[in-house]
Amino acid sequence: MNAQDQINQAMRVFLQRIDQGEDAQHLITLFAGSPQSPLALALNENAAYLAGHDVEVRVVFASADGDAKKQFIDALRAKFAAGAVSVRATSSRDYLGHNEQLVLGTTSYITGPTIAQRTRSGMADEVDVSSAEDEVAIATFAFDLLWDAAGPAVTSRHKSDGSASRLILSLVGFAELFGKLFHTLSKPLMRQQAS
Repeated sequence: MNAQDQINQAMRVFLQRIDQGEDAQHLITLFAGSPQSPLALALNENAAYLAGHDVEVRVVFASADGDAKKQFIDALRAKFAAGAVSVRATSSRDYLGHNEQLVLGTTSYITGPTIAQRTRSGMADEVDVSSAEDEVAIATFAFDLLWDAAGPAVTSRHKSDGSASRLILSLVGFAELFGKLFHTLSKPLMRQQAS
């Protein structure tokens, strides 16, 4: 299954869980390098179907030119109810070493390559999809930190010293490291319990 099929399958499962009342959090979060990210493209391609399920969307772009961001925002907002789509951006290059991620409520977490890798290669060759509650929770926590650090998606001439971005980056890095460590340590425990 290619990356696009994996993302589409995860979105179908998310919407089925909403329809069955199993996922009460009707929120999709996306952290991507630009609107050309495979995760952003998948979100945009599925927007009309998602909008029919009363879903809220929050997006943070690590970098993107103003025209591409505006086109992405306009395309999403045309399909969703008023106020359902919020987009922010950060101009800090510190985030380019982090993985792109798409979180679908409490159902699943999809991660792609780092933003720097995707920028060099052009497209994501693969994505990882996880429905592990701990990974979804950690990805949600990391996104919330990014959301708080990001500013409006409209480009601004205001320059900051970057200290807030560095602090948030440290916290996001810690959350990612904690998630990987927890996931690695929990595998042997789960195997022992299964035996």
